[in-house]
Amino acid sequence: MFGKSIGQVAPCLAAMMRSGCKDAEKIQKHCAIALCNCLSVWLKQGDIEGMVETGLIQDLIVITVLRVNVDYIKENLAKALFNLLITQSTRQLMVEQGIMHSLIRLSKQVASHEVVTLCVTALQVRRRQRRSQTRLCQPAMHSNQNTPIKPNCPLVRTDLYVLGQLCLCLCVRI
Repeated sequence: MFGKSIGQVAPCLAAMMRSGCKDAEKIQKHCAIALCNCLSVWLKQGDIEGMVETGLIQDLIVITVLRVNVDYIKENLAKALFNLLITQSTRQLMVEQGIMHSLIRLSKQVASHEVVTLCVTALQVRRRQRRSQTRLCQPAMHSNQNTPIKPNCPLVRTDLYVLGQLCLCLCVRI
């Protein structure tokens, strides 16, 4: 039932996190926890696409990476961003919105084992997804058929290599 109201609740929480009052840290703390919980429910593809259309995803990224200055709040917001990557049908859209890049950036900003673990987990999920796409490309690369997937296969392999290298760099940091 709560998933139906996510389009109304999440923007309000994001707006409250931007406030500059004297108790901003407390407000940000509680809003970050609420956002993490809101985004942990199974969201429908339409809800996520609506958040993208309204600019909420970009707003959350900006708040997480730039606006919030406290590490434990950034950690909760990193969990919220990670929760957006869980739905497989919209994962690519979230990557295009910059969530993966934001998690990588946060892992460098925040001295937290949990943020680094979230980042590495997101990279591993993305890597497994890319591997399955590469397996789908294999027959196209070896056949004489002109398939639209064929030109994309080298890009998938390059992406796998880059994600693997990022994962190794982050693991060394731990």
